[in-house]
Amino acid sequence: MIIPFKFKWNLGQLPLQELRPNKANNAKPNNTFFMAQDFNKVQTISDFISTFDLQTFLSENGQLSPETFLLQCKDNTKEQNWYLAEQLKLYPKAKYKLPNFTNASCWFTAKSYEQCSSEASAKLKSSLFNGGKLLDLSGGLGVDDVYFSESFKEVISLDPDENLNILTKINFKKLQKLNIKRLTETAESFLETNNLRFSLIYLDADRRTSNQKSKLLETGSPDFFTLEEKLYEFTDDILLKLSPLIDIDYCLENLRFIKQIIVVSVDFEVKEVLCHISKNYQNDVAISNYFLNKNGEIEGKIESNNLDRKTKFEFTKLIDSNYFFEASPGLIKSGLDKLYAYQKNLYPINQNGFYFISESNHSSDIGFGRYFEIISKSQFSKSQFKEYLKKNNINQANISARDFGISVDEIKKMFLIKDGSDDYFFFGRDADKTKWFFHTRKSQISINPDK
Repeated sequence: MIIPFKFKWNLGQLPLQELRPNKANNAKPNNTFFMAQDFNKVQTISDFISTFDLQTFLSENGQLSPETFLLQCKDNTKEQNWYLAEQLKLYPKAKYKLPNFTNASCWFTAKSYEQCSSEASAKLKSSLFNGGKLLDLSGGLGVDDVYFSESFKEVISLDPDENLNILTKINFKKLQKLNIKRLTETAESFLETNNLRFSLIYLDADRRTSNQKSKLLETGSPDFFTLEEKLYEFTDDILLKLSPLIDIDYCLENLRFIKQIIVVSVDFEVKEVLCHISKNYQNDVAISNYFLNKNGEIEGKIESNNLDRKTKFEFTKLIDSNYFFEASPGLIKSGLDKLYAYQKNLYPINQNGFYFISESNHSSDIGFGRYFEIISKSQFSKSQFKEYLKKNNINQANISARDFGISVDEIKKMFLIKDGSDDYFFFGRDADKTKWFFHTRKSQISINPDK
C-alpha cells in the first residue's frame, strides 16, 4: 500500500520567514544537501527513507543546524527537507544514547527518540530475559525490540503509528534484525484476535498524557490495569518498564504477582524501573539495582529481597570517620542504601540514609555512590559557615543538601558560592534534627575490601 509522505515536525513549527540561521553555523551545504529535492511531492515515506543516502548526507552536512539547512534549501516547504532537518537535530544526541542505531544510519522522529530506551538499558533487559516469542505492546522506535531479538527467537511488536512503523522496519533491516515483526495495531485490538502464547509480554506505556508526563501506572497508554487479565491468557510473565521517578513502594502496593523490581542506572543516573510480574507469584519480591556504563556493561549490582530491604539495621556508631559516602540515586531509589551501608560498616548521618560516614574507602565499588575524604565537619549556622568560607578562602565549591530545609540554590545564593572546584560541601541533619555541614574532597584512593 502506498502511503503519502506526511509527518508532524517538532522543530518549533516556525513560519519560514521567522527562521534565522545560526551565525556561528552558516556552513554551505554539500551535494547531498539537495538530494531530497529529486523526490516529487507524492513520493512515499517508505521510498524516501529506504533509498536516501542518510549516511553521506550527515557526514557532509552534520555541521549545519536544522534552521540553516531549511533556509538554504531551494524548496524549504518540502516535507522531505523537514524530515532531514529533524535528523540534523537528533543525531548529535542520538550518537551517545543509540550508538549502534546511528552507526547504521537509522532514522528517528523526535517523539519516538524521546520515549525510547537507551541501548545500554535495552542491552541489560535482553541479558535478563530470554525465550521463544516476545510480545511488545508498545514498540515505538524499537530499541528494546532490537535487543530482545537477540535473546528471543521471535519478537512481535505493536504500534498504531503507521508512518513510524515504516521507519522502524527500515531501521530493522539496516541493523540486520530479521526476527522482528512490527504490526500497525493497538495492544487492545491485537489481544482480541490473538491465539499465540508468549514467553514474555513487554509494556513500556506512553506516560505522556495531555501533554504532561506522568509517573503513575494508571495513566499510561495502553493501560496495564485494563489489559492485565487478558494478558494472563497468553503468558505467565510480564515485564513493565516504568518511569525512573516512580516509587517502588507504590509499585508493591498497586501491582499483583511482582517477582522482581529492577532499578537500572546508567552513569549514576536512574534511567528506568522494571517490574517483572509472574502469574500467581506470591513469594517475597527481589529488589535489585544494576549500574551500567554507557556501553551497557554491568559495573555493579546489589540485590536483596524486600523483607531484608525493610530491615531496621543496627548501625555501630563510628568514633573515627575519615570518609564521607553519598549514596547513588539508583541505590536510594531501590531502597538498598542502608543494606549496602550495613554491609560496608558505614554509619548513616540520620535515619533517612543518603549520607554516611566511614572509616574505610570503598570507592572501587563502582556505581554504588561516591566516597570523599572528610576535611572538616561542623554544626551549621549561617554566621559560622560564612566565617569558615572566609577563613579557607572558598568562593567556589560543589554543593549537595538532603533533609536540610534549605535548597542547594538557596545555599549558593546565600553564601555567594559558584559551582566547581575540588571542594564538596554536604548539608544535612542528624537524628536529633541538628544541622551539620561536611567539607570534603574527592577520594584519590581506591581500596577494594574484597581483595
